[in-house]
Amino acid sequence: MARDGTAISVTLADNLTVSALRRVALVDITKGNSVGAVAEPGPDGVLKAIAITVLPPGMRIAERQVAWDLAPGTSMNDGPVEALVESGGSSELTLSINGQSVPLRVPPETPLLMPVPADRADLVPGAAVFMNASRQPDGQITAVRLTVGKNGVDPAI
Repeated sequence: MARDGTAISVTLADNLTVSALRRVALVDITKGNSVGAVAEPGPDGVLKAIAITVLPPGMRIAERQVAWDLAPGTSMNDGPVEALVESGGSSELTLSINGQSVPLRVPPETPLLMPVPADRADLVPGAAVFMNASRQPDGQITAVRLTVGKNGVDPAI
């Protein structure tokens, strides 16, 4: 099902990569880690993280800041961590995105997740998935990468 509840048919590419997610703690995020943060604008204009995916050390992500479809006004913010500040029970990450410093407020309830290996056997009926897919010229959707819900961690952010 798509986010809007519409049923869709997806072909899995022969070279499909499957991963799952595990929870991590804020202390696991260090300067230089690449992260992808879904965020919404806060009342003061500072972005508030809704979910953060931390890539394993040494992995890099293309730096970008783009609109996201989780909810109106949300954005995907991908880049390396420039700074992490914890003060008085609140936390803030600063990402470096294309030469710009982008501050993100991180509330305590924000899911902090890291990809871990999984395989096609984890793709069971009813499992939540997040997919990287493309529409083929014939209209068919083909997924080359899936993140599957496993061990109580939902990837559909």
